[in-house]
Amino acid sequence: MSKKVFYLVLAVITVTFFTACEREEIQMPESPLAGKWVVTSGYHASDTDTIVFTKDFFVLQYFDYLLSYAIPQNLRLLPPPPPFVSYSLSGDNVKFSLHLETEIISETYEYVLDGNSLIIKGFSNPFSFGGIGTGVHFTRIE
Repeated sequence: MSKKVFYLVLAVITVTFFTACEREEIQMPESPLAGKWVVTSGYHASDTDTIVFTKDFFVLQYFDYLLSYAIPQNLRLLPPPPPFVSYSLSGDNVKFSLHLETEIISETYEYVLDGNSLIIKGFSNPFSFGGIGTGVHFTRIE
């Protein structure tokens, strides 16, 4: 009798611990900034600079002078080789991080998002290591 109880308990434990559960997909948070934006006023407005915020929190084009890389579709969840720029959001602040070979330099700015209008306060010359910048206004184009 004790062998039957032992095997019954063992079977229940085995079934309990090894039952396949449906795996939930990890949901990346949605970035309200994701898309392509063009500068409409502020620093470099005459150049019609664009900035691309990817849905997976990388920044493309705007920092091309810092050699930001376009991220191939199959590597979207992996960081590209340095240097590259990423961003993160916290409340009404956007933090830009410049990833270099040996260090990460970050700057944080307040932003205001109103539909297809984005103002990043003090963003006129990021990563320039000097002076107080003025706000830059962007309009979403994609």
